[in-house]
Amino acid sequence: MAKDNISQDTFMTESPSTAEKTQSAESLDSSKAKPPRFQKVVEGAYDLSLGISIIVAVAIGYGIGYGLQKLTGISWLLWLGIGWGVAAAFLNIYKAYKRHKKELDELAKNPRYNAHKYLQDSQDTDDEDDPYDR
Repeated sequence: MAKDNISQDTFMTESPSTAEKTQSAESLDSSKAKPPRFQKVVEGAYDLSLGISIIVAVAIGYGIGYGLQKLTGISWLLWLGIGWGVAAAFLNIYKAYKRHKKELDELAKNPRYNAHKYLQDSQDTDDEDDPYDR
């Protein structure tokens, strides 16, 4: 009998209370509802960092090419490194383009910004019904 009381007491102390469960559920719901605190700062940094990333990519490519040229003595490795840097810069531009295109496509799906399509459709139907338009 003493064993049963001890196991029940241990079980009772290990399980979280209803208030704790509710509190943790509310914190999960509130984290889903709120965007991250620095989300706008990060999005702005993505936009500002495109120009910087192009320069850094070419500079790193130049550094790799220069290092390979000094290490091996082959002169065209410098130009190969610069080519890698330029390719990395174009890759950064492509990634930024895809990110912005995705954002604009989401805006295009928003009914708030579809007024042009609505107006165009309504003008097409109005033209057919107008008896005075000949």
